[in-house]
Amino acid sequence: MAQESGFSNGISEGTTLRGGHVFAVITPGVPDGLRVDNDGNVWTSAMDGIHCLSPEGRCLGKILLPAPTANLLVWRGRRN
Repeated sequence: MAQESGFSNGISEGTTLRGGHVFAVITPGVPDGLRVDNDGNVWTSAMDGIHCLSPEGRCLGKILLPAPTANLLVWRGRRN
């Protein structure tokens, strides 16, 4: 199975992407939706569940689920 990556870009002049680089490699599956918590950690879905990534893109842990996860939307509101 191929590895999928999440990308990060800077924005210049309001609408132009610049300086893209690989933020993290998500395996298995494809990242689909994300949230950033108050500590800057990135939560994203993947084929095996939900992955938590540090602000630098290092995998901090996974919440494994019995079915593929898609379109992550959690922690709505002010307290994420």
